[in-house]
Amino acid sequence: MRCCRATVAALCLLSVATAVLGEAPVRYGISFPNHLHHEASVEVVFSEVSDSTLDVRMSRSSPGRYRLHEFARNVYSFRAFDGGGRELEVSRSDPHGWQVSGHDGTVRVTYRVFGDYMSGTYSAVDETHAHLNPPSVLAWARGFEDRSVQVKLLPPEASWRVATQLQPTDDPLVFLAPDLAYLLDSPIEVSDHRLREWKTGTGAAEQTFRMAIHHLGTDPQLDLYVEQTKLLVEESAAVFGEFPRFDFGSYTFLVDYLPWAAGDAMEHRNSTFLVSSSDLARNANGLIATLAHEFFHVWNVERIRPRSLEPFDFDGATFSDDLWFAEGFTNYYDGLLLMRSGILNLEGWALDLSVAVDRIVNSSATRYGSAIDMSRQAIFRDRGQWADPQNSANTYLHYYYYGEAIALALDLELRSGFDSDLDRFMRLLWERFGRDEVSYALPDLERTLADVSDEHFAESFVGRYIEGRETADYKQLLLAAGFVVRAERPAEAWIGNATLVFGRDGARLSSATREGSPLHEAGVDRGDLLVKIGGRKIRDPKSLKRALGSLAPGSEVRAIVEKHDGRWTVVLRTV
Repeated sequence: MRCCRATVAALCLLSVATAVLGEAPVRYGISFPNHLHHEASVEVVFSEVSDSTLDVRMSRSSPGRYRLHEFARNVYSFRAFDGGGRELEVSRSDPHGWQVSGHDGTVRVTYRVFGDYMSGTYSAVDETHAHLNPPSVLAWARGFEDRSVQVKLLPPEASWRVATQLQPTDDPLVFLAPDLAYLLDSPIEVSDHRLREWKTGTGAAEQTFRMAIHHLGTDPQLDLYVEQTKLLVEESAAVFGEFPRFDFGSYTFLVDYLPWAAGDAMEHRNSTFLVSSSDLARNANGLIATLAHEFFHVWNVERIRPRSLEPFDFDGATFSDDLWFAEGFTNYYDGLLLMRSGILNLEGWALDLSVAVDRIVNSSATRYGSAIDMSRQAIFRDRGQWADPQNSANTYLHYYYYGEAIALALDLELRSGFDSDLDRFMRLLWERFGRDEVSYALPDLERTLADVSDEHFAESFVGRYIEGRETADYKQLLLAAGFVVRAERPAEAWIGNATLVFGRDGARLSSATREGSPLHEAGVDRGDLLVKIGGRKIRDPKSLKRALGSLAPGSEVRAIVEKHDGRWTVVLRTV
């Protein structure tokens, strides 16, 4: 009986007629008859099917993510029918698709999809809402990518409303998309959320901003957050001199701040998903920093778009040379915009910059790859999970921080040497590539940089710090800007950063040691047990602190380490 009821509900979804010129649109219906158990029921109608076999697919990747996610693994109860309701034969030639044959020109597909991971990439359905990332929920068909799309949602509760960047219609539950790519780039929140709206511009230039927030906080907390968002929105536009023209005249912040969220945030063309298990009472500054990052993507990556991301491949991993710029420069601006908005003071911004400077100055990864090389590793590092250990602690520096550090160096170089700055560079990129949405490659960035500095500087900067593996002299660059770069705790002995699991027998290293650190130089690595330092047993953080507290930087101390083949005595040379 449950399956029968689900089928009837789905059929009702697609009863709305849509007048579309040209080819018939693809029509989706999404209902939630089993939402208490994290399921959505989906129905898709493909009309005017000309091929004898229809190849229906689930995406393997999602916009803004660069690795494979294999969304088909959460799809089941897949069935197909022709226009008269006759069930059709379904076969499978790979894990990501279904081949439907014997149809009459119409194929109606039904299936159920499980979603219980609230993030910017996956979907979550429960008793409070449906948080939907379309690639993880909506199947599509080869050959239908350019068809227009209609989506109708049937919430399980009357109080639930829909928030999305999809084109609205007169029916608040029916939305449109011009093609598959736009559909899959359009997250959907269905819940009893709170809504705040404001406008920018006047006359024909007027556009609407919306914040649809699902959280457990208070209205005063939300009101303050919205006011801070307005400041960041305006400061972001000031960098480029204008807002983009948002599709359908609006931009939407889709916000889920709930204790059971997994976290994550994801930019989209005219919206962003902001997801966290934290809340506005405890972590307002952290949450607004993420919002600043994602909103800056409206320009940098959504419209100032690298050629390597065009078109986005929903059926494979996305390999790009340019994430150091698309993500890293955005990472630089999120802190800068917080400071310009008055949300973050100068000391807070300096602390924010310290993270990127520390990582690029102290990382051994620059020996193994450039900013471009680190961007290419996104398909392995972008929240990728693998069973075997990796040596990423020594060979990989995240393109967020690599690119942020490059942006900082470039901003300081432009200010000190050319009476220019990074804002001027970004605005010129917007005028040349973003406003008319012409994708760029690295030579385009270099030529634009030359126009806000000179050709020799642009060629040298790109060659040394982006294509090459050199690290800028951050100490001197920042000193000229009034900042001091120094060791955080110069008087304390240091043996290296490592993740330790303490126990009565010692502290076991659960992460690799970094090249150049005292632990690494002594031959200590992941899996080893640190038993004693200087005769002191290491059983908890306090005992480790006491053992190191008696030492000065630059001193030598014997340590007992247990490896696979027994106990070793090693010499640690602290720094």
